[in-house]
Amino acid sequence: SSFSAATGPAEEVAALNDEIEALEAWLEKAGALYNVKNYSSSVGTGNAALDTAALTALITFLNASGGIGFLPAGLFKPNATLPTIVNPGASLMGAGSGATMIQPTSAVTAADVLRVQNSPSSYTDEAAGPIRGITIDGTNAGVGAVGLHYGDSNYGCFDDLVVQNFTTTGAIGIHMHNATYWTERTTMLRTILKNNTTGMTFDVSGTGTNSFDYMNMLDLEFQVHAGQTGLYMGSGSQFLGCHLGIIGNVAGPGSTFIHLNSGTFNAWVNCFCQIRAELDSSTALGLVTAATDTITSCHGSIDMSLGGFTGSAGNTY
Repeated sequence: SSFSAATGPAEEVAALNDEIEALEAWLEKAGALYNVKNYSSSVGTGNAALDTAALTALITFLNASGGIGFLPAGLFKPNATLPTIVNPGASLMGAGSGATMIQPTSAVTAADVLRVQNSPSSYTDEAAGPIRGITIDGTNAGVGAVGLHYGDSNYGCFDDLVVQNFTTTGAIGIHMHNATYWTERTTMLRTILKNNTTGMTFDVSGTGTNSFDYMNMLDLEFQVHAGQTGLYMGSGSQFLGCHLGIIGNVAGPGSTFIHLNSGTFNAWVNCFCQIRAELDSSTALGLVTAATDTITSCHGSIDMSLGGFTGSAGNTY
């Protein structure tokens, strides 16, 4: 509990403690904020050992009880893999992407900084908790690190989420991954992927289905540098009935805005597209599709003629 027991005359103490217990029960039922500083007042100052222990304890608690884990303004530097968030009633909220930063140390190699995997077993499962108000920064992360590994979860939400600077070989900003079930109805609001080897990857393994359907990408932005890819679809992934509101700035040779390589005949089906990118290099690629990937029965607009690049050589549709 974050409340202290009352002290004083016995009858007043008993009555007040009853009120405290009732308030705690109500807050827990209502989905109260659980501040990571309850585990240590010194977290968020860049102390890797304290940050790792406190974040681990918070996620463990949320997995057991649900609720909103709050990360106040500060710099959190985990130096080990944190527990996977498996409770759909659990969510993480920072003080804003400009205030709360998770920046793993180099000890986080070929691993996820945050992972959410709720594994729904039916289409009526409750919504996965949102991730909002946080920057995940991979400046110091090791080879192959992933900022946010998210999948097998319904009705999730990213809001005011920035994932940046995961630039090592094989690194990914956000890895959307179905390993056992599906990931549907995800909403993305002010979600920004910048300077990542691959900004966002969609793929499937194990018994996972191809469905990343009915997503609302209302405000998804990529900032792609030389040799990087913004959005990559691989291994059978599919968008059906999605709203694809995607913008990007693609700069430097060898950069690609969107690459469809899922091996799926209908990679995008019945989607509404509002896609716009500035291609700041004549060698930057806009939308690249493998021979097996098609865009079917979609409508809207795909505009990649900005940034002084108006030719079609860099765009393969």
